[in-house]
Amino acid sequence: MITISTRLDEKILSKIEKLANKMNLQRSALIRKFILDGLQEENLKENISLVVQGEMSIGQAVEDSQVTYYKFLKVARLLNAEIGLDETTLNQEFKVIEEHLYTEKIK
Repeated sequence: MITISTRLDEKILSKIEKLANKMNLQRSALIRKFILDGLQEENLKENISLVVQGEMSIGQAVEDSQVTYYKFLKVARLLNAEIGLDETTLNQEFKVIEEHLYTEKIK
């Protein structure tokens, strides 16, 4: 692992320390968790955007985001993302599923 440093306001650091103590974690472990959670959230938002633009299927986005379909669709709804199973989207999903099944048969 690589060590990084950052500057934080004393009030924010105090809140982090209190929360870390409450969760029985070291401060650095909690900060690492915040970073990883934030990264996963941004990746999920980006994948939702790609699905809306038609550049990624829902299945691909769910897999890349490492979340359940339910969570993916829930977040998409919270972001007011227009993700529907119209004919085009449904055909894209079938294509991805067929490609996945074909790839699995080859292995």
